[in-house]
Amino acid sequence: MAEKTYKRGVTTKLSANFKSTEFDCKGKGCCSTTKIESKLIDKLEQLRKLAGNVSINVTGSGYRCKKHNAEVDGASTNSNHMTGSAADINIKGRTPKETAKLAETCGFTGIILYKTFVHVDLRSPKHFYDKTSGSYKTVSTFGGKAPSASGGSTSKPKCPYAAPTKAVKQGTSGNSVKWVQWHLKQLTYKDLAVDGKFGSKTLAAVKAFQKAQKLEVDGSVGPATRSALQKAVAK
Repeated sequence: MAEKTYKRGVTTKLSANFKSTEFDCKGKGCCSTTKIESKLIDKLEQLRKLAGNVSINVTGSGYRCKKHNAEVDGASTNSNHMTGSAADINIKGRTPKETAKLAETCGFTGIILYKTFVHVDLRSPKHFYDKTSGSYKTVSTFGGKAPSASGGSTSKPKCPYAAPTKAVKQGTSGNSVKWVQWHLKQLTYKDLAVDGKFGSKTLAAVKAFQKAQKLEVDGSVGPATRSALQKAVAK
């Protein structure tokens, strides 16, 4: 994942519908920067689309610095708010319970349902909580995975490029490289260009993927890496 740092109080456009100041720490006199995980913004855009392209409001915390996290009794050492990978949200026209269902549908792995808002984050492994009764209750699902009533779709994207039949490595070009780049981009390598040129950025992404999958880290996309990419995207 790609965590980026922004100047607190200075608006930077993060995506079509979100800006950095929405995620600024809510503490007073505590910090001057805001950390935001780019995958969080990607997921929030997906959630917005699934909900029918309506507004998502960051109602409580986005980023929290260590000092402010302690002030609000956040998780002391591993709060996702402190890494910029969590947000407390409401969706216009949706109840918190409906919001939690949609958040599960679009792939948020950490969801906490409160009475008036929903916390979403990118934790691993997945964990869902219901705190509407006042205490944390672990739940297995909020009823996600179904298409939204407003017409959103949960179908997985299809790769427009044919799978390579030979090993793809640095220095090669064409649709085989685009196939590799497209699959990497569906995962955590959102900034990777699908340009058909196997350069240093594609090489770095391939090696990072191989390392994460415990494959031979050689930077070459052969049968094992190709199969792992297909399986990872299918999940």
